[in-house]
Amino acid sequence: MNKASSFNVKILINDFINKFEEIKKSNISHIKLFFINF
Repeated sequence: MNKASSFNVKILINDFINKFEEIKKSNISHIKLFFINF
């Protein structure tokens, strides 16, 4: 149970990092749109 939950957390962290990398590549207006939709 513990391993499964930590695995899910790793997936969530990886997903967040991927989104953050996409945001950094985008322009400021894109970033604003992301936070509004988030």
